Amino acid sequence: MAILTTTFAIPTIKLLLAMAKLAQTDSLDDRAKAFADLLENGAELKKAIAELGLSGLAADLETTAREAVKAFAREGTAAEIDDAKALFQQTVPHALPTPDQFAALGLDPTKTLTHIERAALQSPDFAAHPLARTLLRAVLTPVLNRLLNDPAFTQKIEPALWRQALGDLSGIKDDTSAIRNDNAVMISLLRQLEKQGEAATARASGITEQALIDLARRIAADVTDPQQAFRELERA
Repeated sequence: MAILTTTFAIPTIKLLLAMAKLAQTDSLDDRAKAFADLLENGAELKKAIAELGLSGLAADLETTAREAVKAFAREGTAAEIDDAKALFQQTVPHALPTPDQFAALGLDPTKTLTHIERAALQSPDFAAHPLARTLLRAVLTPVLNRLLNDPAFTQKIEPALWRQALGDLSGIKDDTSAIRNDNAVMISLLRQLEKQGEAATARASGITEQALIDLARRIAADVTDPQQAFRELERA
């Protein structure tokens, strides 16, 4: 039975964590350049994770991955497993979602895994290998479940969540004035929350980002005046 270490998966785990840093950059071009730099420079990647205060979480995720793949050594021959590991290391880092894609997927572990898997399968070599997809799932299923439910990460990727929420609302086109007004009130609420520090206070009290957005959306649907809606949100 082959001995399966997780060295092959560590760059992917670290890149997932570094998405929180990329989320803090507004420019799409700047985010793309920063991702390319992190992909090629291990020292910068390690530095980014340390600056985010996520080194402890990185170690936890490596342990999670190590525990998850212990049984994988029984899935094939040593040569097949080595090939699968090499394909994972070559393909999966390039298949990761951007911060905005994370947000569009709702920080949902299952949807995120599916996104990564579909992107990785665009590689003919990865798609053809009998164990590559199995290894991807074995490693990333527990890692994503841990990562995307950890406030240490999700609170740092929140700029992408706000961009997604505002982008969704701004992009909605409907002929009815009522829905257009709801969108305007919702956008106003989100911007006032950030400007006045109310969003940070809500997060500190344990309210999740998605719950905050959902609450603002419900209030916007019931109240037409932005200032009244904001007072309602403060009372909530």
